Amino acid sequence: MASPAMVLFAPSIALWIGAQSWRRKRLKRAAGDLPTKLRRLLGPEPDYLPPEGGAASPEMADYAKLHRKTGRVANAVGLLACLWLLFVAYLALQGHALP
Repeated sequence: MASPAMVLFAPSIALWIGAQSWRRKRLKRAAGDLPTKLRRLLGPEPDYLPPEGGAASPEMADYAKLHRKTGRVANAVGLLACLWLLFVAYLALQGHALP
């Protein structure tokens, strides 16, 4: 049987892993949609970093925008996971969460 601590820690771990997985899938799909010439300009998997400096084409500008947007969403979900961990730590210190 799972301990109360594990039950409370699990949502934060699931949120963080889910956000990273969601971002990787979106970036991989978007990188696959780019023409081969532009795809070669991207960084390695799983980050697929757009090239530094200005984007030479509208497709690369759209990709760079998606890369920033997915990064913000993943960071926001990661922050939510950290806040949940802080809440669980607070409960543990108060003696409510852990036996």
